[in-house]
Amino acid sequence: MGIKKPSSWAEVEAAIRQMLVERDPDINNRTVELALCFIGLASKSLTAPSDVGRGYAPTISFSWQNPPIEFEVHESEIEFYRFFDHQTEISTYPINPENLMPDDLVLKINALRDELSNAGF
Repeated sequence: MGIKKPSSWAEVEAAIRQMLVERDPDINNRTVELALCFIGLASKSLTAPSDVGRGYAPTISFSWQNPPIEFEVHESEIEFYRFFDHQTEISTYPINPENLMPDDLVLKINALRDELSNAGF
């Protein structure tokens, strides 16, 4: 499963929902549920990602090329990666049952929105 250069968040959501239909043995329903919640949050602030697909572990990955960033959704956390020439910024956002999208993840996405709009993206 994966799509390159989705034209919209609706296309991204459809691809994630297809994972439920196909019952990918490595991706559980909780991971798909969190990915859909992530889409609900990110789609309000960010353009659709350049690439969506399975991550390295049983995860769902959302990647952008400009700037080079990635969110990887696990069943119990969301990881953020920002790639620079000689280093990578990595942040982990644990998910708790009461608040699916942690406040610090919301702040990160809003900061990215502001950064990208100031840079003309």
